[in-house]
Order: sequence, then C-alpha cells, then structure tokens
Amino acid sequence: MYPVRVRLQDADGNRVRTLMTSLIRLPEADQRVTQTGAALLVGVHRPPPEDPDVRAGTDVADRSLLDDLAPVLDVLAERPTLPATFSITPDTLARIAGDDEAIAELNLLRDELAPPGRTLLDAPYVDVDAASLVRAELADNLTLQRDFGRQTLSELLEQPLTGTWQLRNRLDDATLTQLQARGVTRILLPGDALSGGAGVRAPVDLPTGGGTTRAVSVSSAYALGADALDDPVLSAHRFLARLAATGAGPTGTPAVVVSVDPAVVPERTLTLVADALSFGSPFFAATDLPTILDAPPAAAGAMLATPEQPILGTYPLTYRRAQSALGSYESMVGGRQELITPYDLTLTVSAAQDLELEQRLADAASVSTDLQVPFTSIDTPDKEKVTLGADDGKFPLPIESTLDYPVQVVIELEANDRVEFPNNRIETTLDPGSTLVPIRVKTRTAGDTPVRITVRSPDDGVILSESQYTIRSTAVSGVGIVLTVGAALFLAVWWGRHWRRARKARADGSDAGPDEAAAAAGTPADAQPSAPV
Repeated sequence: MYPVRVRLQDADGNRVRTLMTSLIRLPEADQRVTQTGAALLVGVHRPPPEDPDVRAGTDVADRSLLDDLAPVLDVLAERPTLPATFSITPDTLARIAGDDEAIAELNLLRDELAPPGRTLLDAPYVDVDAASLVRAELADNLTLQRDFGRQTLSELLEQPLTGTWQLRNRLDDATLTQLQARGVTRILLPGDALSGGAGVRAPVDLPTGGGTTRAVSVSSAYALGADALDDPVLSAHRFLARLAATGAGPTGTPAVVVSVDPAVVPERTLTLVADALSFGSPFFAATDLPTILDAPPAAAGAMLATPEQPILGTYPLTYRRAQSALGSYESMVGGRQELITPYDLTLTVSAAQDLELEQRLADAASVSTDLQVPFTSIDTPDKEKVTLGADDGKFPLPIESTLDYPVQVVIELEANDRVEFPNNRIETTLDPGSTLVPIRVKTRTAGDTPVRITVRSPDDGVILSESQYTIRSTAVSGVGIVLTVGAALFLAVWWGRHWRRARKARADGSDAGPDEAAAAAGTPADAQPSAPV
C-alpha cells in the first residue's frame, strides 16, 4: 500500500485543496502478505431522554436513531454472510421495544442478529463511567447495570456474549477488579485506554485482583465515517488502504475492530467496505469479534492509562441515601421484585454519564422521595391508655396500613422496670387495612407505667410509626397480698385484745367509784368529764 498526497493549486500556485489516497499493489503469485482481520462492530446507542417523565418510561424510541439505523441494517440484510457484532445499549433497546411505532425496526434488528457470525455484546444498562462509580464507592451500581442490561438484551433480542462489555471510558485496576467480581472479564476499551496503542491489533491480558481481564482497544483510526472527507467513495477506499497497511505492522496476525456508528457513517461508504470485506483480499478479510477476543494475546506489558475524574458533586451521597432507603423498603416487602424493580431501574439510569449531573441527582433523589409514600402509610395511635386487672395480660395494638399490599414490620417496646415484655421485639406482617397485634405484658406493681412503642422496617433503617402508651395495673401483687393479710390479722388480734380488756374494765367498774373505774379501764381520772356546774 502506497499513500499518495494530491494537491490542487490555482494558476498562481495557491493551494486550493489537499487530499490523501492510496495505491495498492497486489502481491505477485509467489508473494506472501499478512492479512488483517476486520470485525464490524455496530453501535446502537442514544442517551436517556432529558425529560424526566419520558426518561421514567420506556415507550418512546429516538426517531433519529431509527432513521440512522435503517440503512445499516439494510446493508447487512443484503450480505447475510458478513460477520458483525452489535453493541446495543439496553436502555436504548427497551425504548425501541416499548414504542408501538418501532415494531418494524425491532423485528429487522432481530432478523440481522439471526445469521451465523452475528453476535450481541453483553452491556451495562446505560452508558456508564465505571471508574468514576468505583471511585465514588458506588460499585454496587455495576451489579444493577449487569443484571438489568443482560435481562433486557436476553428478553428482547437474544442471549448476549456473557461478560463482554464495551466501555467508552478509561479504567483503572480497582475498576477492573470490581468488574471481574461481577463476571465481566472481556472488555472493549477506547483506543486511548491502553498505553502505547496496545490492544488495537491484538488482545491483551490485564492482571486484576482475581485473575486477568482480556481487553481489546477500539481505535478511532478504524471507525467508519470518522474521515472528514465529504466524498463517501474516497473515504471508503482510504479506509480499505488503512486496513491493507495494518498487516505491515510488527504484530504477527493483526485483527482490528471496525466500529460503525449509524449516526456518522455514510451508507455508500459502508456499502463499499462491506463488499470489500465480503469478497476479501490478500490484505484483509472479514472476521468476528469473538475470534479476535479468543486470539493469542500480545506480549505482556500493556498498562492502563489514567482515567479522568469527572465531578460528581453530591450525587454519590444522594445515591447512597436512596440505596439505603430502598434497602429498608426491600426488607418490608420481602424481596418482591415487582415492587422493587422500578426503584432499582431509576437508580440504574441515574448512573448514565450522558445525563447532566443535575438530572442524575434528580433521579437518585426521586427514589428517596417516592419511598416516603410507603414509609408514611403505617399508623398507630399517638397516645393510648390500657388498664390491666392482672399482673400477666395482653392488650391489642391497632396498626393501620393504607398500602394495598402486605408488608413486614418490627414492633419495639420500651418501658421502665415496673413492667416486663416477654418479647419486646415483635416481627409481624401487616395486611392492607387494620391489624390488631396482641402485646403480652407483665406488671411488677400496681400503678401507671409509660411505654414507648416503635414500628420499624425489619432492617431497623426506617421508623414507620411511634406511639406513647400508658399501662395502668390494678392488680395486687403476691407480696402485697401477704402484707395486707398480715396487717388484717394484726389488727384483728389487737382489736380482740382491746375488746376483752375494755369489757373486763366495765365489769370491774360497776361497784367502784369513778376513779377506781377509770383506773380499771386504763383511763386517768383527770381525763373524765366533770359534772356541769
């Protein structure tokens, strides 16, 4: 391959235009040349909608994406034997599938994944900057990305290449470790993510905390339509010349990923390149992405370039608060996914790096705000007085739930040592409406005792309701009975003795004078009433 520069000048020698092209000399019969493998990678992506109401739903597809994608699918439909891999953002796919006016495009997309050699990448649900999430201690979001992404692709299209993601940002060692812990062991990185252009012509193995991660660089040098030329035919031939020149590099058998952005590539350019790859040449031939990933890796020594550090403001804190609130709600509903999934999905979308930071904050904060509805739907009486006639009894605690589904709660009882609760932490299920929960209590003494009743989520993360009860005990304890009976016996004996002495004194005083009678009765004489004057 011989590059040629062509300059167009006017009569005065002024340069009007310059272009580069290439002359390709075919090998002679006895010549051997290195053939470059080229794997088409078709990207299907649009950022989540800016409107929060539209973003919260999945029933409106991006019409401009469908218009851009149609010519690409047509080119592939005319060449069913041409290998191609699709990198589809699941959030974008869900919006296509949910739009009744995009059924034809969805079916065409399914058709073009059906031929042999056509594959689908696994993917995070939205386009994320994984390194920034890990740095902000939000690695758990990567789990949501994996689960929602894989589920969406599998349900709407087909089973993807499990554990193979395309990421559009640089990574660091900590992020590789977190991804590998979640089963993401093969990654397509941007061309500047590895030092020295590593990974462009052959995969590289990057060491991580749990083993190695296979990485391939998707260089902008092999992006169709990235050429600034306004001539799609010349652009196609320049690209093919670049492929031919790749085989002259130092690596053994090079293979590159040819990225196809439907919003950028001219249909004519794609058609010419697709024909050339379909027919093949001594310098290049079509291959598929799994073959590139499975090829022997380049020599060790590739290093990750330092990732950028975007400013996330209070987003990590807002996200963690929402995550905590959702954990409490999950403990209440017993893991019922139909109730949890909408909130999880909102947090997943909030991590999209395509969104403005204010939009990300609003999405994360909306989870905490929306969860206040179930958290404030549990009610108990503010104050109540309960009277017990025995030292061991029960009283009913009415709890009202305005939710239309059952939830699990924990009731905590606190009081001083005058009362005792055999179970001061009661786990129960509240059905819609009113529920009476029996509370067993033992009293140690008669009287009024304040009791604090708290209804919490099972994880203790959220207080759902609080009440102040007063327990009045009218029962007499065993010790009190003994003291009362003893006192009664003492009084009976005392009054008995007093009565006998008084009777004897009256009997003895019938023949005696006043002084003697008083003395016999034990009363001083001067205490007797005097006769009136």
